[in-house]
Amino acid sequence: MNPNPIVLHTFSKGGSNLIWNIFQSHPNVVSPGGEIHETFTDVWGRVRSLLATKSRDYWHINNANPRQIVSERFDGFVSGRLFEAQLETLTDEPNSWISPDRKYSEAEVKSARLVLKCHNGQVFLTDQLRSAFDDPYFVAMPRNAFALCEAYLRRGHFPSAEIFANHYKTVVDKMIFDSERVPNYQIVRYEDLFGPEFETTLESMFSACKLDVAALDGMVRLKAKELEGDEAKSLQDHWSGSATERDITPGAKYWIPVGEIESFVDFDVNQRQADSLDIESRRTVEKICGSTLEQLGYLKP
Repeated sequence: MNPNPIVLHTFSKGGSNLIWNIFQSHPNVVSPGGEIHETFTDVWGRVRSLLATKSRDYWHINNANPRQIVSERFDGFVSGRLFEAQLETLTDEPNSWISPDRKYSEAEVKSARLVLKCHNGQVFLTDQLRSAFDDPYFVAMPRNAFALCEAYLRRGHFPSAEIFANHYKTVVDKMIFDSERVPNYQIVRYEDLFGPEFETTLESMFSACKLDVAALDGMVRLKAKELEGDEAKSLQDHWSGSATERDITPGAKYWIPVGEIESFVDFDVNQRQADSLDIESRRTVEKICGSTLEQLGYLKP
């Protein structure tokens, strides 16, 4: 059950759906259907988690505090719940396709590796997930702080650049710390994956997770996200103009040739958003996160 799961530590609005769907494109990888906390949002999931952890915010993405490793019983509850969700791949139409022309069998879903999507403060779930699963693999994907700050402030996710910057630094510093102590933990920057070196980074990332990139057969499955407010002019921040000229339905998933991904994913969105951040907010982010951004190569020392 759940052999060698892959845990993605990302930021919301930081390319998480893109990397998550890329991993789900592999025929031996399936998901629980939603983000990790969504598996535990029913009444019993909330009650069981509260009783075990003594915290109402244990799974919350904005809880950027250390999590305790609870107990072996809780480990079993977590892994069991996620395996039950994994089996729902069979009835989840967008995710039930192992390839463009064939659906998964029950045996294939049961034997597949699980890929989990964690956001923001859920990076502090690493030790709990290491306790619940045998030999998990971790991929942490930070994104340019200036671009991410612009996206968060524009949507009202954080009230100020200062609060955002402190949250960002806490999360990314944890990614860096864990990459130095946790086995099978890699950091892949958003800009390295969704940029000109996409295919090279994809192969390296899959190899580190013990996945054969050749099994993709040259295709990845991407999701067109639902439209939001003033973003209705395009399918989502990440999808390029050429993609919107196709007959694409927001919320649906499409198989895309790996070599054509640049025509569907806008590699320049990061720079545009970073350039749109106001000067005062940029100074605040740089002041608080400067050393962290230098470690990731976003700022020169």
